[in-house]
Amino acid sequence: MSYTATDLMPNTHYMVKVVAINGEGDGHPANETVNTNEEVPLKPGQITANKIKNSSLTLAWNLTDPSPGNTTYTIYTYESIDATGTNFLMNKSSKVYGFDTKTLLVTGLDEYWPYKFKVNAATLKGNTTSEFSSVFRTKQGGESFCYVF
Repeated sequence: MSYTATDLMPNTHYMVKVVAINGEGDGHPANETVNTNEEVPLKPGQITANKIKNSSLTLAWNLTDPSPGNTTYTIYTYESIDATGTNFLMNKSSKVYGFDTKTLLVTGLDEYWPYKFKVNAATLKGNTTSEFSSVFRTKQGGESFCYVF
């Protein structure tokens, strides 16, 4: 006799208990522990930026539950090659670890400059990459004054 459990969560620990029952009563239980496999993550989405300053911003993204397993995010920063923000080149990447870690403080950005981002989510089973974010522009710095006495 066999049984196939369906709709299980990925990368989850399950305990299965089987007991045979007949006219004489319950038999001895058999216990088995099973871990389900990791899965390839879904595609990250809804990339947003907040706390935008002149050289940094906080990037956030969404990845739908359930957790596919031990997840590593790689965030790719694309910098505009001109002030209009129409053409971009990837200039750095950063990693964050854990399915629930879905924000990153991106630093070292140029003042009043356009950027966009991609987020890659990976487990041991594979990875998926988001579409490009909207274009986010860092803030312009405060005015500088030079006093001559």
